[in-house]
Amino acid sequence: MKKKIKLAVLAVLIAHGAGTRSLITGFLLANGYKTDISTVGEALSRHASEGYIYRDGSYLGETVYIMPEETRLRIIERLKFEPYLEWYKPQMLKPTPPLKFVRRKVEYEWVKFIKPSPRFRSAEDYAYYGPYREGEIAKLPLTLAYFLVRTGYAEWLNPKKETVAKAEEIFKFETIPKIRRQAVLTEFYEEEKEEGG
Repeated sequence: MKKKIKLAVLAVLIAHGAGTRSLITGFLLANGYKTDISTVGEALSRHASEGYIYRDGSYLGETVYIMPEETRLRIIERLKFEPYLEWYKPQMLKPTPPLKFVRRKVEYEWVKFIKPSPRFRSAEDYAYYGPYREGEIAKLPLTLAYFLVRTGYAEWLNPKKETVAKAEEIFKFETIPKIRRQAVLTEFYEEEKEEGG
């Protein structure tokens, strides 16, 4: 039973990113798991000692446990295509060591919104942006900025800039769904989905 609770605790953190002993215990009890706060606390401590999660501050007097965002996203993305993936294996849960010399630097560019835009999450820097109102100006990751310009939500603030010309050249033959996959992690606009690019 304890092994099942350990996996359930990991699943909650993969789904939600963070939690305390009480929050996770309450979530598991509400979903039919027979457990208690000490069992959940033991599972959290074990996962933290194995390096799968880490402690980060406190909330209402309890330690907050966090699953590294890179690990979460890697598992969630793989599960979309491999629903039977053994996500609980150590090789999936161990954070990937940073390879600074390989990681591509994120470029940013300014855009002006020409119609309202919802909140979304960038696939380039994992940050959340928006929502934006018509007329607002924002500095966004380049691929995301291009996607918004291409779909009619924004226009370049400096259309003659070298980085803008580079983006226009790189993506001009790409379909909107493909650019969306490179630009945002969250579901975006239903109308573009229906257009199919």
